[in-house]
Amino acid sequence: EAEDAFNVYRDFTYEGNVDLDAIDDPMRKLSLESQIANFGQAPSQLLHKRHPERNALNTEIVKSIFHSSRIDLISPILCPVVGKGKIRSISVKSCTNSNTWKIITLDNTRKLVQHTLEFKSEKIVAETSNELDSIERLTVPLELHPRLFAISNNGKALYSAGHWDNSIKLSALEAALSSNMLSIPYHKDIVSSVSLTQDGKTLVSGSRDTTLLVWNVGGKRGKIIVRSSPSHVLYGHNDEVKCIVANNELDICVSISDNMCLIHTLREGYFVRKITHDLKAVFDSVVLSKHGYLIIYSSTDVSLRLYDINGRFLKSTQIDTFINHMVISPDGYILVAAGRNGSLLFYDILSLEIVRVIQVGEEIFCISMLGERHIVAGITDRMVVITEKIL
Repeated sequence: EAEDAFNVYRDFTYEGNVDLDAIDDPMRKLSLESQIANFGQAPSQLLHKRHPERNALNTEIVKSIFHSSRIDLISPILCPVVGKGKIRSISVKSCTNSNTWKIITLDNTRKLVQHTLEFKSEKIVAETSNELDSIERLTVPLELHPRLFAISNNGKALYSAGHWDNSIKLSALEAALSSNMLSIPYHKDIVSSVSLTQDGKTLVSGSRDTTLLVWNVGGKRGKIIVRSSPSHVLYGHNDEVKCIVANNELDICVSISDNMCLIHTLREGYFVRKITHDLKAVFDSVVLSKHGYLIIYSSTDVSLRLYDINGRFLKSTQIDTFINHMVISPDGYILVAAGRNGSLLFYDILSLEIVRVIQVGEEIFCISMLGERHIVAGITDRMVVITEKIL
């Protein structure tokens, strides 16, 4: 049937179909040998034992809060701080059980608290497991923001920026190891932003000295190892680096300062392109989708601007509130923005149209994703969980 449909390759691409020794023409023989050497031949037999059976079809559909009409606002779920500390950063790591999450919060008094959040069939169970030692106090006038911190993939270490000695600090989050801290001084001014790639193997730091440093991160038996010197130094900014997004899958590092957004490659450290605001507005933060779309927020004209990975401007939209923090859904299609007016704004990335607004009632300082089905937001001295309604 394949031959009748002309759905076959040339004869010499099949093993044993051509006898090279019987070819007298040396040029034709050399030509066939070259093609076989460069393009290969289909073997006469692929498997020597029975092919494994196909897995049964998984009929369970993974629900996503970003595309669901059933939304429930549960407030407050956690009260992570004792006193009047205001949550400024939330980091989330999945535990072995897919319905259980480790949540680490940092408030404006530099207090770290670790929680466990478990989603059961009919209820949500929250537990504050331990209060970690405060990280070294930041003695510089930097406003605490999630971009100053990154959590290792195993949830055991915290990378922090904004320290007086111009260093990045690596602090252990395990209760028994919380006193251990590694200081990595290399920048010539205060480190203003850090970003860890999805695989946890590359850390990028940006500083008021206008440079970015790319660090290789290793690990052995649960320990985090950072090289003593960076693999690359990235240049191009003429002001403080305010926000960084590093993506190992796309092999790019996106960084912004007041008046520009720069794109570099991660592996080689090459400069790729520069993006500027056509109205000379100030850039504040940037996020990057896994499909290669950049969304830049500017507080000057209170707008969101969409670019592709090649730096081409696609669309912009005005918003009616200032934004404290932005994240992108795991599927890469929805932007979630934390508004100062107490609302969570859901934007379709390609059109920058609002698809949902959730009113929390208080200013939202930071947000984080718990997979596809839950969002946790930090408001003043507690957190709220946005999830699908439990039927």
